[in-house]
Amino acid sequence: MSRREELLVKARKHLRRVLEELESAQLQLLGIQLGLRDPVTERIDLEDKGDETDPVAELEVTIACVLNDSIRPALKDLQDVLASPGSKVEES
Repeated sequence: MSRREELLVKARKHLRRVLEELESAQLQLLGIQLGLRDPVTERIDLEDKGDETDPVAELEVTIACVLNDSIRPALKDLQDVLASPGSKVEES
């Protein structure tokens, strides 16, 4: 195995660990988000609050944005690169 292939193997192993940590962070954020929901109202209507900002609603919306705009796309991109045939190198 060439030096370049060895580096790729090490990088892919490290990337898998990072991917696992990112998946864990995603689950933790989802747990926080679900914990913020009031089972009685279930949905928070920000327009009904007028000028008053509800910190719980703001946190829930921020977590949703982070998940949808950053974490999920990053997970998909990393999973895709690890699954791509061109990046496969024999790992032992």
